[in-house]
Amino acid sequence: MKLFVGAICSLLAVVTSGPAACDESLLAHFEVTVRDANDVKVVRSAPAVAFGKPIEHDLGTYRLSLLIEAAESDGYVLTVSLVPAGPIGTAIVKESFKGRLAGPTAGPLEFNMERNGVQVSGAMTISRLPVR
Repeated sequence: MKLFVGAICSLLAVVTSGPAACDESLLAHFEVTVRDANDVKVVRSAPAVAFGKPIEHDLGTYRLSLLIEAAESDGYVLTVSLVPAGPIGTAIVKESFKGRLAGPTAGPLEFNMERNGVQVSGAMTISRLPVR
């Protein structure tokens, strides 16, 4: 059965966006800092993640969203969005960054963006969880 599932994942990886598309056994370590004129908020976390499912944090006046999508050859695209709390509104800050899964040649993905006096900065490392 494991061989069959592995074959299906390999086939899906070829048909979709690359080898990481079927592998959802990932761990993200990140720290994100949000600064504005009135406050500083820091989020530190190390959740298990899956490609295409956003990680969201309520920061009081803001909502932070981190979306990780698979890219080719152990790569990923991280989209960081910060929106005002409350009804869905336009993103204050939103930008995408290309990274690679952690390994001997890839360390943390660092990012920094600012708009209208609001700064979002941080670092993220994504690695594969060991297969059990």
